[in-house]
Amino acid sequence: MSNPHRLRFLVSCICFVAGLIVLVILNLLLNGDIARILLGAVSDGNESKPEVFTVQHIIWLVFFVGFGELFLRFQWSRNEAQELRQGYLESNRDNILSSRELGEAYKKLRAAPEHLFLPRMLTRTIAQFQANRSIDQASSLLNSSMELFLHEIDLRYNMLRYIVWFIPTMGFIGTVVGISKALGRAGSL
Repeated sequence: MSNPHRLRFLVSCICFVAGLIVLVILNLLLNGDIARILLGAVSDGNESKPEVFTVQHIIWLVFFVGFGELFLRFQWSRNEAQELRQGYLESNRDNILSSRELGEAYKKLRAAPEHLFLPRMLTRTIAQFQANRSIDQASSLLNSSMELFLHEIDLRYNMLRYIVWFIPTMGFIGTVVGISKALGRAGSL
């Protein structure tokens, strides 16, 4: 498992455990109206009895994992923005870089973190240009690298898409379960 995947797994586990802790605390405080509403506790007269594992519990756990994913996306975008401010390709004259300046920029880029996109893209493009001195091929590689970057961004948000889809689906299932329980009680009266 690579480092970003380990980090994602670790953050998801931490958020899942945090969600479990919040659920346990809410179950212990279930005498409050807010806890009853948040957990969908069944009320029989004055006493409310918490159910051990409900649809609301699942939704809350997935909600916390979603916050972990948002935290990772925030950190990733902050790191990428930091790389943009590094000024790897500074030029003093008409935005045209000499081979010597490209070589110095390449050395700086090789020291940058490899998992970030900007250093990878610039390193590839500079290496392509220095290998064959073709602006067209370097430009083509730059364009294909940008398309690859857009695809990477799209893939990184898949988990959030699934969570955004999953929570309302579970809410619908919870509604169906609630209606079926209500009809079951109505039939026994």
